[in-house]
Amino acid sequence: MPTRSFARRTRGGVRPLCSRSFLAVTLAACGATAGSQVIAAPLFVAARSFDTGSGPGNVAIGDLNGDGKPDLAVPTSNKVSVFAGYGDGTFATRVDHGTGTGPFVAIGDLNGDGKPDLAVSSPNALVSVLLGNGDGTFAAKVDYGTGGVSTSLAIGDLNGDGKPDLATCNYIAGTVSVLLGNGNGTFGTHLDFDAGGFPNSVAMDDLNADGKLDLVVTNSRTSTVSVLRGNGDGTLATRVTYGTGSGPWFVAIADLSGDGKPDLAVANAGSGSVSVLLGNGDATFATRRTTPRGTIPTPWRSGT
Repeated sequence: MPTRSFARRTRGGVRPLCSRSFLAVTLAACGATAGSQVIAAPLFVAARSFDTGSGPGNVAIGDLNGDGKPDLAVPTSNKVSVFAGYGDGTFATRVDHGTGTGPFVAIGDLNGDGKPDLAVSSPNALVSVLLGNGDGTFAAKVDYGTGGVSTSLAIGDLNGDGKPDLATCNYIAGTVSVLLGNGNGTFGTHLDFDAGGFPNSVAMDDLNADGKLDLVVTNSRTSTVSVLRGNGDGTLATRVTYGTGSGPWFVAIADLSGDGKPDLAVANAGSGSVSVLLGNGDATFATRRTTPRGTIPTPWRSGT
């Protein structure tokens, strides 16, 4: 099952997705406008909240116990909480596993045993790896050093050896760290690459169709995103930056224009907006289009 992670951050650091130490897993109905036209939004039942403990960071979704039903992993203060899903949108009481203080969790099979594992970034310049037992429980954490205060991470094969690697963005140091995986759930010493000013979100994808994973990092201080092309051996090319709205805090990659080329969507905390940068298919991007909250722009055309 694919996994997804979601987070919200502020200028002072990570902000929980939900206040008062609760996770909301459904949304109320909403709508948006494009000019005078009302655009119908998907309808959702009333939100249900599940206690997470203090300061939840992001949410990762995956089948953690092998029953075919999606479960949740949520990092909080010094732990990651796992919520086993019943398959009907409700979840069991959380089970906590110790980590470092972690604002971000990602799910992946890090040791090739077919069981999902957890990686949790930490502001203590660490990433904690918890290998999964396949039943929703996890082994004790093993910590690996990063290049600084790590606020986000991504999992992917950056050196083409078929083994998952980790990339973390390091907020204070202005770098991204790459930790190459050994295929057994352990990782090598971090390699650091310049990312920009106060990077806080990282995403991976093949942006130029060369079969090598690239990185995109948001830079909150300079209101930019940095694109670092992968060389296919675990190293990254010098960053190329593109403007965003004010205070970008999260980036996602997808084909938003239907042309088969990956595009970027950036959430801007400072301006309360979303910037879309359409990809050219060669790891370069057009000038951003920025959408205010609650509206959908008229169709974008070249030069608009």
